[in-house]
Amino acid sequence: MKVKKSIIINAVHSFKTNVNSVKYMFKHIFKYKEGKNYLFLKALAAVLSPMFSMALIIFPGLLINELSGEQRMPVVLLYIGMIAGILFCKM
Repeated sequence: MKVKKSIIINAVHSFKTNVNSVKYMFKHIFKYKEGKNYLFLKALAAVLSPMFSMALIIFPGLLINELSGEQRMPVVLLYIGMIAGILFCKM
């Protein structure tokens, strides 16, 4: 019972420390006029990054299927362009 209590106390302390760190960072970020833009762009990057990764998994397979199937050149070029665009945006 004593072990469970200390685990809970450590978890609560860790949570409070994290909340205080986040509060400090928000205060520090919002001091600057670009802070809101930075926060928005970081949140957008966090959402888009998994989407880019998923697209980089899907599009090469679609490209291979198109090359081994109907071989429509506009579609092949579209897939190649999308892969290149995603890689460029990911940099």
